Formats: sequence, C-alpha cells, structure tokens
Amino acid sequence: MVVGFIFIGLSFYFIFNEKDNSLFREKILIGILGTSSGILTNFVAVIYLKMYSETTKSFTSFHYKLVSTNHLHFVNFLLSKIDNKDVLNKAIKEISDKITNKI
Repeated sequence: MVVGFIFIGLSFYFIFNEKDNSLFREKILIGILGTSSGILTNFVAVIYLKMYSETTKSFTSFHYKLVSTNHLHFVNFLLSKIDNKDVLNKAIKEISDKITNKI
C-alpha cells in the first residue's frame, strides 16, 4: 500500500514540477500512469490483506478444534486412572452429558 501511495506522490511531483518543461500531453500521461499504478498497487495490497485475514480465521478455528481434541484426550487419560467401576461409570456419564450439552 505504501508503494501505491509513493507512485501517486511521484506522479504528482512530476506533473507539478516547474523545472520540467515537458509538454502538457506528457504530464497527462504521467498523471494517468502514476494514478493507475498506485490504485492497482493498493488493490493488490487489499486483496493480500483480505487473504491474510481469512487465513488467520482458518488457523484460529483449527486451533480451537485442536484444543478441544486435546481436552478430550486428557479426560480420557484421567478416566483411565480410575479403578473403581462405579466411580468410572458415574464420571463417564457426567462427561458425556457435558459433551452433549456443549454441542
């Protein structure tokens, strides 16, 4: 985006430069090319920023799913440490209820 504004600024400089004795048509050409290149550069920058924000959203969603899977594995590890069958069945029931209510 900075490069686009530099193109536009340079084109204004070349257009309004009093030392330059170029023709009016040349100044119009410089103005059109400078402005169009600046606008197109900014357009590409906006597309890049949009793609970057969508990628960030996708990675954030993936991270939340990975954390959820990690929590489920940790719960499974903790459940494997319970030796009493009654306590194990009660814990599995409570965890199953919490998982189904979360969905």
